[in-house]
Amino acid sequence: MQTNVKDIQFGRGIVDGVARAAGRVAVSTMEVPWNLVKDRLGVTPTHVIMVRDMERDYVERMERDTPPVDTIVTVGGGQAMDLGKYIADRRGLRLINIPTIVSTNAYV
Repeated sequence: MQTNVKDIQFGRGIVDGVARAAGRVAVSTMEVPWNLVKDRLGVTPTHVIMVRDMERDYVERMERDTPPVDTIVTVGGGQAMDLGKYIADRRGLRLINIPTIVSTNAYV
């Protein structure tokens, strides 16, 4: 099996400082999960996207409007992760997924 996953970490407190060495960061999230972790990442994001929906025009606009960054961090569930994965893939960027909903498999 081939994968591009370089590291998987999970457990209590894993979010603390997770983006400290990530360089310039853009975050894809929603209000509630963002408020839970924003002070714990170890970095102040260059850009935060509050995901509204996954309509094609919106997703493409969010990718265009995201400034140059080194890493995309996703925080939340399916839509936040899907948008972040899209931007990271389009730009060839490092991706850090922080799922906050146990029932989602969007991080993979």
